[in-house]
Amino acid sequence: LGLTACSLPVSSLPSQSISTQAIASLFDQAQSSGVLVIQRDQQVQVYGNDLNRANTEYVPASTFKMLNALIGLQHGKATTNEIFKWDGKKR
Repeated sequence: LGLTACSLPVSSLPSQSISTQAIASLFDQAQSSGVLVIQRDQQVQVYGNDLNRANTEYVPASTFKMLNALIGLQHGKATTNEIFKWDGKKR
């Protein structure tokens, strides 16, 4: 299970929203599959190139991978080229 971040400059965003196809294209460009789910109040929007992933439950720890990576980068504890290998121990 990998986590890939895709970014789109704010200046290239349409005034109201990004199309599903545009976000799917970002996942394709990263040679990754995934889904982005955005919920505002009761409105749910689903984007990506593997929309069925939104129906699959995952351990919440995976959602913190990006946050932990960003914190490591911000504090100089990690580089953009660093690879963290799992030691195989279940925690």
